Amino acid sequence: MRWFFDLLPVFIILFVVVSIIRGVVKTLGRITPPAAPGRRPIDFDPAEAERTRRIQEEIRRRIAERRGRSAGSQAPAEPPLMPAPAAVPEAVKTADRSAEHERQNQLVADLRAATMDKLFRQRKAEANAAAAAEVEAAHAAIHATRNAVLDGLQNPSSIRQAILLREILDRPVGLR
Repeated sequence: MRWFFDLLPVFIILFVVVSIIRGVVKTLGRITPPAAPGRRPIDFDPAEAERTRRIQEEIRRRIAERRGRSAGSQAPAEPPLMPAPAAVPEAVKTADRSAEHERQNQLVADLRAATMDKLFRQRKAEANAAAAAEVEAAHAAIHATRNAVLDGLQNPSSIRQAILLREILDRPVGLR
């Protein structure tokens, strides 16, 4: 069994090294190579870009309505996407679209994080309220028991019964 304790540091170091390598490989797997100049990314979909633009316009319109303004009276926060002039290289168009997708993905991630944070705080508040209710119930039970015992000590027959129960339930006289 001594050999196990001799090799334990080696196993721990090996585990740490493997974990680091796994993290590096995972990080490298997430990195995508940049698109070559003048070429669109492989996963670019013009229909998806148009759908995204429409969704953004709908969201802006709803925000304007909620703020009490009509959709026409609000100056757009960002200019609408217009077809790029022919002089603009395709790489610039692709970069603009990928940056827009990146912003949208970041907004979705922020919204998801805020929602999860709100849910966590709500559940924590519910747990705290439940714990406080349990403590309150325990204090009420202790108070009721204490009052019952004190009321019982006011009656001479209850005192006699308490002394008798102590003699019966306590340690024997020879062991005291």
